[in-house]
Amino acid sequence: MELSARSELWAFALFCHVGILVSLESFTLKGSDSAVIATVGTDVILPCHLSPRTSAKQMEVRWHSNEIPGLTHHYVNGQDAPQKQNPHYRGRTELFKEELSNGNVSLLLKRVQVADGGSYVCFIGNKLNYLEGLVELTVGAVGTGPTISVHRSQDQAVTLTCSSEGWYPEPAVLWTDMHGQRQNSTVSSVKDVQGLHNVQSHVDVKDNKNQVLMCQLQSSFWDQTRQSALQLSSDLFPYDKHPYVVTTVIFCLLFINLGVVTGFIFKRERESKGKLQVAKELLKAKNSAVQIRLDPKTAHPNLHISSDFLHVNHTDQKQEVTDTPERFDGWACVLGSEILRAEKEYYWEVHVGNKTDWDLGVTNGKANRKGWQDLKPENGYWGIRFFNNTDYIAFVESPVKLRLGKQPEVVGVHLDGKAQRLNFYDVSETSHIYTFRLKSSLDVYPYFSPGLNKNGKNKDPLKLRFLSPGYCHLMSSNSIPSSPTS
Repeated sequence: MELSARSELWAFALFCHVGILVSLESFTLKGSDSAVIATVGTDVILPCHLSPRTSAKQMEVRWHSNEIPGLTHHYVNGQDAPQKQNPHYRGRTELFKEELSNGNVSLLLKRVQVADGGSYVCFIGNKLNYLEGLVELTVGAVGTGPTISVHRSQDQAVTLTCSSEGWYPEPAVLWTDMHGQRQNSTVSSVKDVQGLHNVQSHVDVKDNKNQVLMCQLQSSFWDQTRQSALQLSSDLFPYDKHPYVVTTVIFCLLFINLGVVTGFIFKRERESKGKLQVAKELLKAKNSAVQIRLDPKTAHPNLHISSDFLHVNHTDQKQEVTDTPERFDGWACVLGSEILRAEKEYYWEVHVGNKTDWDLGVTNGKANRKGWQDLKPENGYWGIRFFNNTDYIAFVESPVKLRLGKQPEVVGVHLDGKAQRLNFYDVSETSHIYTFRLKSSLDVYPYFSPGLNKNGKNKDPLKLRFLSPGYCHLMSSNSIPSSPTS
């Protein structure tokens, strides 16, 4: 009798075990659709979770890099197993143990290094059944502020050297005078033991007609700049003239230089104050961040929506879709899936990258989506357009041409229902683009157009950015990972 009871108990346990193995076939393991970006020296989370949610506590979890052999992290039998972990990662990886019961097997990677960049595979399962997810990690570093030193050779030639350390990838270096004119220069770069670039750039100065020279280092990936300026002094250059003339010339040049540099400093100070104000506005706006997803039921037939409803691009192939009043059939547009209520605040971001055409804005629910009516406020649309790879306009009764310093990569949109304002920002440059003043409080939908793909020159999608849950007050606190435990 006792043996029979034990046999039944064993059979039940085996049934449950097999049931778990089979159930994995109906799950997916989700990594990240877009690259995770991290700065050298910081901590980063590589996302990976089971969908729908189910506990991963009793499963095996493995992380490994496609670039570095061995395991990045190993969890089995309910505990970490560092025996097969590559020493490169030792002491720098953790799982969120309290989140395993929710199927969250994301990895915390501490003190990111240059060598950490690349593709990571997230594995979960057991001997008979497993799933894999992929996460791409992009690593970068912005170096120190440049220092400029002056060197004079025996033949009296003057060379300026601009030095900066700690860049990845290697930055572009540009010398300009106070009028923005480029100067010919040479650049050398040496990698340190961490794989970071230490950069030096040299420019030869033949005379002092350019009273101020600026050295700028631009990250090729992070869209950040470090710069330093130097005022040239007349006594750097030999003159075979009467000493009184030389003294007078030097005094005049110093006086002029002082005025130029003072004006230059004031101009930079105004620009810095402007950026600081915009940075404060953006920080406040991000407190109302929401994750917008696209609504395929409203998409123009030539638009392709990604499976996660975050990317949209124009194609030559028409989709076989039902023509409904909700669907655009003229402008190549698509709406966000959720209505934005009046009297509330919302913020979202769109990666426009190197696209040559795009439209972004909001529209009320009653606006016509058929045909080619102008997308302006009197027709229920408030938005901006970039076209011909050069021009920006804001849609008002008479379209306003906008002047931007450079093409934005990421556009932030802030809808302040209470203040009845719709603000557009260049997030990459921390600058303001345009503000619409809404005449009345209306429920609206965000709209997006990737523009037409003309001969393959505008094929890249518009990408709705995934905003960190920490910024989003609408998300459940249960969806935010708790602090990792050892």
